[in-house]
Amino acid sequence: MAQQGSASTTAYRPLAPKPTLLPSKREASDPPEPPGPSKPGNTKKAIKRSPSSCVECRRKRTKCTAYETGVPCTVCQIHQVECVLLPHSDRRRKTTMEYMRRQAAYYREFLEQFIRLARSDDPAIILAAIAIIQANHSEEETRALLDSLVPHDGTPILPEEEELIKAIREREAQAAAASQSKDSAGPAGGLDPVPEQD
Repeated sequence: MAQQGSASTTAYRPLAPKPTLLPSKREASDPPEPPGPSKPGNTKKAIKRSPSSCVECRRKRTKCTAYETGVPCTVCQIHQVECVLLPHSDRRRKTTMEYMRRQAAYYREFLEQFIRLARSDDPAIILAAIAIIQANHSEEETRALLDSLVPHDGTPILPEEEELIKAIREREAQAAAASQSKDSAGPAGGLDPVPEQD
C-alpha cells in the first residue's frame, strides 16, 4: 500500500544533553532543612555596594573594592594602574547635589560675563577680552580680568533657576494640553475636516 498524504514526523536529536540531577547530600531519613536564617550558615548576606567605583573599575565595569580594602583597589593593583576615586561621582548623595548646584552657579556667572562682553558696542573691549582669553590665565584670573572690562551691574542676564523650572513646566503643560485637545478634537473616521468657505 502506498502512503496517502500522511505527514511524516522526523525526530530531531536534542541540541544539548538533558541535565542530570545530582544526588542530594542528605539521606532520605534526614529531616528537611529549616528555611530561613535559623541555621547559622544559611544567612543571606546583603550585597554590599561601594558608594562609587574608581575610574578604572567604571571603565572596565568591574566590582571595585576601594571602599573595602582602600586605595588602590584589587583590580587596579592587578593591572598596575593608578586607582582614582572621584569625590562627587555618586550622584545620589546630597553633597554631590550641592556641589553640582555650586558648579552650575559658577558657570552661569561665567556665561553671563560672556554675554555682557558680547553685548558691548566697543570693539576695543571685545578685542581685549579675546586677548585675555587667549593668554591662558587661570580661570579666576581670567574672570577677574574680564570683569574689569565690563563690570557686573547687579542685574541678572539669564533667568534664575526657579524661573527656568517654572517656564519649563508651563511649556510642558501647554504641550500636554495641546496634544490632549488634538486627540479629543481629532477628525472622525480619519478624515481631515473640510475648511468652510465664505
